[in-house]
Amino acid sequence: MIKRSNYLLYFMICISIPAFAITTNKTNDLEAEMLIFSAAFPGMMSFNNSEASTARLSNSEFKNIVHLINHAEYKQAVPLLKEYANKQNNAWSELVLGNLYQAGIGVHQSLPLAYAYYLRSAMSGNHFAQRNIANAYLNGWGTNADLSKVKHWYQQAIAVPQGADMLFLTSQMVSPFSKPVASQYFKKAITRLYALSASGVGTASYELGVFYQYGLGLHQDKSKAKAFYEKASVQHFAPAAHALQTLEEKNT
Repeated sequence: MIKRSNYLLYFMICISIPAFAITTNKTNDLEAEMLIFSAAFPGMMSFNNSEASTARLSNSEFKNIVHLINHAEYKQAVPLLKEYANKQNNAWSELVLGNLYQAGIGVHQSLPLAYAYYLRSAMSGNHFAQRNIANAYLNGWGTNADLSKVKHWYQQAIAVPQGADMLFLTSQMVSPFSKPVASQYFKKAITRLYALSASGVGTASYELGVFYQYGLGLHQDKSKAKAFYEKASVQHFAPAAHALQTLEEKNT
């Protein structure tokens, strides 16, 4: 098993892989991609809270699936993945099922089923699945091509992690050396999040809710946090529902 110190490296490799671009005659490439997903996800669960909130798998359940996939025992893994996907709405299981159906590994190949599982995972906030759905709409894989939906899902998957989040992380890195410069980067991050939230990006609305709930660089305001969590839920970012429930429980 990969050492925890290497998880971040695998995470960065994972997000650099073109999603849903594996053709039917490149199953080995897709298997390699799935193994990277499997190795990277435990790191993601501590690196990205929005991904972790959609996990809902115990450590033993997750390790068992990883073991089966790593040993190419797909026919044993598929029933478990379907159970976790259907009974627990587990976004990672839905993502892996989408990969399997897309390549026809351990299951009969079906692009419509791959699309269906990717969409479920994407609506739960999984950024990898959101990229897959954007590419599906771009190329008409398992669904009708729709450029408006391509833009929506690419914004969900990429605009926040690679745009606003990078500005925020830069502000944190610069802060020990120059508070004024860090403040400028933070303001740019917040401005970007507001713009993305207004354009319908649920991840951006969710992150604004987090900033307001905990007073991270913004004046703490539970009512604004609630409003942004509610907005994120309407924008199909499932982790916001849990955050909203937690916020309300703390206020009672």
